[in-house]
Formats: sequence, structure tokens, C-alpha cells
Amino acid sequence: METIKNNIKTPLDYFNVQVKDFPLATAVCCENESLSFIDLDVLSNKLANYILSKEYQPGMPVGILINKSVKTLVTILACWKIGAPYVPIDINAPYKRIKYILETCDIHFSIVDGKKFTDSIDKLFNNTNYILDNIELHDKDKYSNNHWEVILEYSSTPPKIDLSTDSLAYIIFTSGSTGSPKGVMISNRSLSTFIQWCSAFLNIKKKTKALNIANFSFDQSVMDIAFLFGCGIELHLYNSINHPLILADYIQKNEINIISSVPTIFGMLFDDRNNFTPEKFISIKKVFIGGAECPKTYLNLFYEKMPEAEIFNMYGPTEVTVYSLFHKFSCNELREGLTKVPIGKPLPYHKVYMLNEVRKPVINRGELVIEGPQVMEGYWKQKDLSNQAFINNPITGIKGYLTGDIVEQDKDGKLYFIGRNDEMVKIGGNRIDLGEISLVIRKLDAIKDIAVIPIKDNLLENKLIVFVVLKEKVVLSENDIIKACTDSLPRYMLPYKIIFKNELPLNASGKIDKKQLKESIKY
Repeated sequence: METIKNNIKTPLDYFNVQVKDFPLATAVCCENESLSFIDLDVLSNKLANYILSKEYQPGMPVGILINKSVKTLVTILACWKIGAPYVPIDINAPYKRIKYILETCDIHFSIVDGKKFTDSIDKLFNNTNYILDNIELHDKDKYSNNHWEVILEYSSTPPKIDLSTDSLAYIIFTSGSTGSPKGVMISNRSLSTFIQWCSAFLNIKKKTKALNIANFSFDQSVMDIAFLFGCGIELHLYNSINHPLILADYIQKNEINIISSVPTIFGMLFDDRNNFTPEKFISIKKVFIGGAECPKTYLNLFYEKMPEAEIFNMYGPTEVTVYSLFHKFSCNELREGLTKVPIGKPLPYHKVYMLNEVRKPVINRGELVIEGPQVMEGYWKQKDLSNQAFINNPITGIKGYLTGDIVEQDKDGKLYFIGRNDEMVKIGGNRIDLGEISLVIRKLDAIKDIAVIPIKDNLLENKLIVFVVLKEKVVLSENDIIKACTDSLPRYMLPYKIIFKNELPLNASGKIDKKQLKESIKY
């Protein structure tokens, strides 16, 4: 892989190459809308100039709170053109979570779904600037100065702002053990390095169609952005329900060539009840599986369902810019079936090593540490947590990210994911800190003790069972606890089941015996 060219240093530079070389090529489609690269350029210039007219200062984060659409890409580009990191927020997240992110990032400008937030606009965006998208025609008089169409009046000339490689490209919030989400800060340099790998290594040709399935608040969507800006593909934004029949039909009808998604999506497509034949996926040429551990049973079906596709297993925490390791499966591996699924080797310019329980380097099994240009800058306004996330290489002194993932290395140097060394699990590709759920439930006065136990699930990776001990003479229902969780946590973090206990078992060290609790669960 070549080093980054002198004139291409930021994600915006990659996009500008596509505008120059393929201005009229379709860049992005969503439902009945599509935009070419030149369309994206012009509209994002107008939006950038509009934001600057609101006394915006470069470097201030910009919130994105809209349904997935072509305007999402317009907004991301506009952010970079004014030197701003974009902050994607799931519009279906609880009000408290949205408010926390807006306030933590001190967001003074947002693109907002006018319908979704009709009743809470004044509360969420008091004394801030915003553009309302998706508003009804009769609402335009009410919001005459801040609806989307107003940007069309602004200049299409790009703002004269230099985008630094050190400045932030985006801030994506993940689950946090403190009870509050953590904002992962990724620089333009980090994202450019990842885009470069996608462009130089994956051999993705022009006129290729890629399908974006992930929500833009989930960092897996950044790989789709990398395909778009680095490779000049046609990106289809999938904005329907993740039903296997609907998804498979979309893939076939639109002749999609590339899919990047969590394993659960493929688990749905490969379900025997759907009876899909290989003809359904004949257009697929490359598949990227990531965001969660991939069950070997899924991979053993790939050769049957997608015999012509190249299959990649991707690994990487949000803190290392989407993905930092990969494994491309050979035809023999897929044909013969796998007993274990490797997470692969590091991307160029990156190094990995393992540490034991006392933070000493080991060879065979330990906590994975990743060094390289894609490692995050830290967590937004959480200096102590940022410091805890890094460790200096005991030999070279280079800073690396402590993943918390336990991996194993075989005699051929292949790495395999074993599990977590903390309270982190994944559900549907979303990373979840069990401590965050515990803290939300503990805020209820009736709670005496609690344990959150993940159990394996074939489709979602994990389901969460919550064991609860109540204070004496207190009444609390399962619905009360679920409501408290719903008010503060996103849907994918909600408990699957609440089990009330008189007391929680303890192990020899005096800690809650989670193994015993897990064994007590009746499946």
C-alpha cells in the first residue's frame, strides 16, 4: 500500500478527487432521491456557507439528528468544509441520551428531523441554531427561517477554510461504564488512513454499488462513507426495516455488489425458513462482516449462498476508526468449513500485541493492544477515561489502545477473538457496557442489588437478563424497571427479561457469582 499522497490528506480531499474525475456519476441514493458527486459538492457548499452565516466557529461539533437520507451525506461534507466534526445521533434514542450528547458536545448547530422532534425542539435546541428537515408544508411558515430549503439561497462556492489533518472528522458516542455514553474522537488523519486502505487494497472498481445498512450513529457506517469517497462507488442508503425478504429483494432489484454489515443481518438472510437461493445474491462481489463476533456457522453458509463473493471478516473497536484488523477467507476455507474464525492481521501502518493480567507482553493469549494512525484522539471531555484507554508499549514507548478484548494466537500467527475482560458485550453489532445498564436501574430507590447477565443468542449475539433484589417492603414491577431503562437507554440495550431474587449468590471472593446466575437461567 502506497503512502498517502501529498495532496490527499483529509477525507474531503478524497471526495474532491471524485468530484473532479466523475462529477456526473451517481454518488448516493435513498428511496426516491439520488445525488451525483457534483450535486453533493454544490449542496454541501451551500449548507456550509449557511452554517458559517450563523456565526459558527470552526471546530465546533455539528449534530445530525435526521432520518437516513441523501441529506445525511450533504451534512457530513458540509461539516468538513467548515472544519467541524459531525456528531451523528440516533433519532430514536431516549430523550435523556440525546440531550446528554447535545449538552456534552456543546452543540450550537444541528440538522434536525422536524417531525420527530416537534414536541421537544424548544427543550432540546434552546438558544441554538438548527435546520429542520422533513417538515410538513404547512409548518414552513412557523419555521420560515430555519427549514432545509433556505440553504438553496446561499453560495455554492466552497468556504475558504483549511481542513487540518489533526482536527476531528467525527465524534461517535458508545456505551460507557460511567453510566453515560463516551464520545469517541476520530481525527481526519485517522479516517484518511482508513479510506486509503479501502481505496488501495480492496480493488473496488467504479460503478460498483454498495449497500449501507448501518445507522449513521453506528461507526460501521463510516466504512460505507470510505467506499463512497475513496473508491467513487454508488452508495445505496437502505432505510427500510431489516426484514430478510425486503432486504434480499432490495439487493437483487438494485444489483448490489458490496455489503458491509453485522453478522446478525447475514443470519437473517441465511435462515432456512427464507429458502433463498444463490440467484438472490448473484450480484454480490464483496462482503464485509464486522461489528460483532461472526459465528462460524454463518461463514460455512457463505460458499453455498454467495459462491462468487469475496468474504472479509473485519475486526476493530470504534476507538480505532471502524476496523483495524481483517481476514480475507480463501475459497478452500469457505468450501471446507471453518472450526474457528480468525480476526486477521492488522491494517498497514498498525501493530498489535497482547498483554497478560499484569500488563506484561505475552505471545499466545492476552488482551489485545492496537497501535497505529487510526487510534482515536480520546473521549470527548473525558480526560481520565481517555488516559485509562491507552498504554505505552513497554519496549518502544509508543501509545496503544487497550481494547479489552482477549485474543489467542496460533502457531501461524493468526489471531482469534476469545472474549472480553470487562463488562462489555455486543448485541446486534452494538457495543454495550453492562455497567451503564446497572447504573440506570440502580437509580430506582427500590433497588437493593442488581446483576446484568448476557446469554448467547443465535441472532442478536446476546440477550440481557437482569437479576434484581428489592429493598424490604418495597413493590416494583418488571414494567417499572423496563420503563426506567426505556427512558435512558437505546432500544438495543433494553433487558430481555427481569428476574426478581431475594438475594444474589456470591463466589469465594465475595463478588456476585455471575456464573451461578447464568446457570440458573431457564432457556
